[in-house]
Amino acid sequence: LLVTTLSVLGQTPSWKDVEALTSQHKYEAAAKGVEKRLEAARKSGDETELARALVQLTQLRVGLGGYETAVKRLRDEAWPKGLVPRTTVQLFYAAALTRYLQANSWEVRKRERIDTKGEVDLKKWTAEQLLAEAQRTFDEIWQEREALGALPLTVLDKAFLAPNDYPKGVRDTLRDAVTYLWVQQLADTQWWSAEASNSTWQLDLSALAADLLAGAREERVRMTRL
Repeated sequence: LLVTTLSVLGQTPSWKDVEALTSQHKYEAAAKGVEKRLEAARKSGDETELARALVQLTQLRVGLGGYETAVKRLRDEAWPKGLVPRTTVQLFYAAALTRYLQANSWEVRKRERIDTKGEVDLKKWTAEQLLAEAQRTFDEIWQEREALGALPLTVLDKAFLAPNDYPKGVRDTLRDAVTYLWVQQLADTQWWSAEASNSTWQLDLSALAADLLAGAREERVRMTRL
């Protein structure tokens, strides 16, 4: 009723209005309200608002039972170009793909690979395709790691990424968050192939540790120069 009244009046509902509808489980009305905010954000060029609207609209559509169509629409939308707003949407998109796979793993694992010619189709993608798309998204984010390393976690709304409680200077940049989120996904062995799982004993742990320490030293030097 609230959103209908505002629409008649030609008004755009506030985020407080949307949150109230969501808390009352009126997801369809809340989604319509976010649609109006999305339209307003595109007209005004407010990319922070655009990122929030894209994420929240997808969440609401997922809540209405349309996971596949909600995520497909998100991917088909024009995303923000600014670093922080775009990273917000990219992180959410990668997480949505992973959550979909986790929630539907039994059914997804039975699928046979079909070439969808680049189209995002969660109803047809195999586990490997879903993970590849998530990895591709993380790789896109990683291309901006230098810029992300200069930004504190607080640049992202807490609704999108809850900051940790480490002391200042410890894992407190957006680059740190992206790194650990990506590593967390890569380390989830339930999605590893049998070949990968059976080959871990062949890894040269000493060489990997040396590379890690060298990278950490380079990062400290870089941060000192900033």
